[in-house]
Amino acid sequence: METSLENLTKTITFTIKKKFLTEAVDNFDLSMGTIFKPFPVTSLAEITPPKLNTFYKGQSIEIGLSFELESNPSPKIVYCKIQNIGKKYNNENDPIDPYTMWENIFSTSTGTTTIAPDGSLYIKATANTPNVLKMSVVDDVSKDYFISYSIIFSLKMKLNGNAFKDYYFIIDPLAKISSNHPPALK
Repeated sequence: METSLENLTKTITFTIKKKFLTEAVDNFDLSMGTIFKPFPVTSLAEITPPKLNTFYKGQSIEIGLSFELESNPSPKIVYCKIQNIGKKYNNENDPIDPYTMWENIFSTSTGTTTIAPDGSLYIKATANTPNVLKMSVVDDVSKDYFISYSIIFSLKMKLNGNAFKDYYFIIDPLAKISSNHPPALK
């Protein structure tokens, strides 16, 4: 059975309890919480769906943040860093140009991506959707890839009667890019 990819979007949502973020900021090392050293909060995030996600050729992907309690001000995704962690990519005998590799895997909005010198792909959220990252796996992806992606987000918090301050947090899940079409929808 063929699956139509039209309007087929894989949505991954990270739900975080603000109470846990406040506890982390109150108790973690004070040198953390900056854009250069964000608080690691993967274990505090509930990931939906809760598994190693597989993204299929031609599929749209939306990665979003959700907070259990309303937060004022709202959190914002700063960027997503994607790295190819597969054995084949990291084989020194068969180097792959990262620019070509990422163009052969993802399609994103113009102006939202940067490829770093270490080969990582950075994707930023747009002003219209500050809590959602959008991308698509290209239709002609020719092989499977295993990736890690780190979502860096910020949240203005007021702690212990002090003024509001931006704190930065990181979530680090794993995923697979598949060169197959998605299984038939039931």
